[in-house]
Amino acid sequence: MPAWCIALLRAELAGARGDPEEMATYARKALARLAEDESGPRFWARWLSGGGADWMRGRLADAEPIAAEMLAEGRASSDPYPLITSCHALAAVQQARGKLDAALRTYRDGLRFATQGSRLSPFHAAEAHLGIAQVLYEQDHLDDALHHVTEGIELGRQLIWFFEPGRRLVTLAWIRQASGDPDGALEAMNEAYRMHPSPEVNSRWNPAPVERARLLLVQGRIGEVERWIADRRLTAEGDVSYMREPDHLLLARVQLARSDPERALRLLQRLDDLAESQDRKESLIKIKGPV
Repeated sequence: MPAWCIALLRAELAGARGDPEEMATYARKALARLAEDESGPRFWARWLSGGGADWMRGRLADAEPIAAEMLAEGRASSDPYPLITSCHALAAVQQARGKLDAALRTYRDGLRFATQGSRLSPFHAAEAHLGIAQVLYEQDHLDDALHHVTEGIELGRQLIWFFEPGRRLVTLAWIRQASGDPDGALEAMNEAYRMHPSPEVNSRWNPAPVERARLLLVQGRIGEVERWIADRRLTAEGDVSYMREPDHLLLARVQLARSDPERALRLLQRLDDLAESQDRKESLIKIKGPV
């Protein structure tokens, strides 16, 4: 296996562990070993070393222009990979910043680019369908969201990459829950969890474990959620971060449910302060909103 490939795999593993610094370091090592004509891997390594690392740190305002610049480069390239890859990167950052209309346009561009002519890519089309479904769910367009996530699940069966199958099922679960089908929601969420139960992967890369716990909380099964929190050794002490935000949000919700508002509000305030300082609107909505 080429040295650049090993370095790039190590970068991705570091990202899965929630370590943006190590991810960027290995991605730069991969870049140093890649030939100029290796445009696809070079493009991915550049994202991991720059905008991707900023995204993991919660610095979305820094990640967005990097993703936009890479998308512009992709449009000018004869290689389809940079174009369809950078669409998803930019849309995901826009979504996290609360720019839902812009994210929806970018995801739809990505779907079009991934399904036209020589650019046909079932994986990237499935990725775009998932993003579209997530935004439509946030906008309460549940029927359209269900259509897109179902399309993404079907397309995704052709190629599996890391946690994408589980992410699609997580989105399906929340659409079903919002549509009044709690049993169907738990079925989809359990399937996602069985695919990727590991607590070693951060919740931004692999949302299935924490999202399953959150769904159980919504469905009133708080004892199971408390056992999950205990097994994960999740506490309110230590630094808060964008990568750990879903876990800490769940912990605060459980504290509120157990009539421990002072501890919950202290944790929520810390999460709010960090999200406010980084202008993360999606995070602020979740921190200030219901479960």
